[in-house]
Amino acid sequence: MMRIELHGAGKKFGRQWVFRDVSHVFEPGRRYAILGKNGSGKSTFLKMLSGFLPPTKGRVVCSVDGMQVDPDKMFAHVSVSAPYMELIEEFTLPELIRFHRQCKALPNDKIIGQIIGEAGLPFHHEKQIRQFSSGMKQRVKIILAMLSDARLLLLDEPCSNLDKEGREWYGRMLAVYGSNKTVFVASNHQAEEYPGNFSPFTLSKFY
Repeated sequence: MMRIELHGAGKKFGRQWVFRDVSHVFEPGRRYAILGKNGSGKSTFLKMLSGFLPPTKGRVVCSVDGMQVDPDKMFAHVSVSAPYMELIEEFTLPELIRFHRQCKALPNDKIIGQIIGEAGLPFHHEKQIRQFSSGMKQRVKIILAMLSDARLLLLDEPCSNLDKEGREWYGRMLAVYGSNKTVFVASNHQAEEYPGNFSPFTLSKFY
């Protein structure tokens, strides 16, 4: 599991600070809810944790089993589900899974097929992702993120486009497949997105 230390970290675009002077330790195996209203910098914060965006000031130090992770190799330890991440819509679901396996290890096809069936998704070769509804696409993103062999799981507004049944399915998935990871959920204070034992972390303290 992953431990993350922030030392006076901040991010700005142009002259505008999104957040700054964030110092905190996120312990391995814990679950954190990054809370704030729209535009508060939650997505930017997750991108910084993932190594996709470097901090403008300060440091982000990530370690696995006591060994510091090279920022250039963070991608191997992180899985993400977010609204800004696009699926390859020309692929069918089996093609997308095969493509994803080139980047991250996934369970075998039998387990994947069972989980996809429980999610109510079509696992065949005729239907392209472009033909999926927004809720179906969101389930695909969540499945790929949660089942990936990664120490750090980042979920940005995971219940967006999910109906009541979909939100309940998400909660079950998180209980099973988030148990061996350090988990961050960015949310607009929607409790269904961070069920159970989540520690709140509010970005508005760092403007």
